[in-house]
Amino acid sequence: MSRHFETEAHVIWLLFIGPLVLGCVAVFFAPLALRDPATTAAEGSLILAVGLLCLLLSKASLFRRGIWVSWGPRLMTKWWARLYKAGYVLMFVGAFLLLLVYAAPSWDSVYN
Repeated sequence: MSRHFETEAHVIWLLFIGPLVLGCVAVFFAPLALRDPATTAAEGSLILAVGLLCLLLSKASLFRRGIWVSWGPRLMTKWWARLYKAGYVLMFVGAFLLLLVYAAPSWDSVYN
């Protein structure tokens, strides 16, 4: 697989599939954030913590090999790199849910 193809695939992912996934998360969790913000905040915090745990576990694989400073998953094995990326996705979704909860009171006043 050429490097050019990988770059195009990343652009397609970032421009089309990423916002679609984020929109699906918003459509699913926005009504829950309006109805019960405390539960949605707890779920967002849990997802954020699980994402951080995934990130730390994948970084620990590098620490065990003696690599203390690295940027990105380039030096990781395929499995650890996937866990690293999943951790960032989970942290992003958790932060997005917390932002939904933060914005929920203003949405409630709009709909009443």
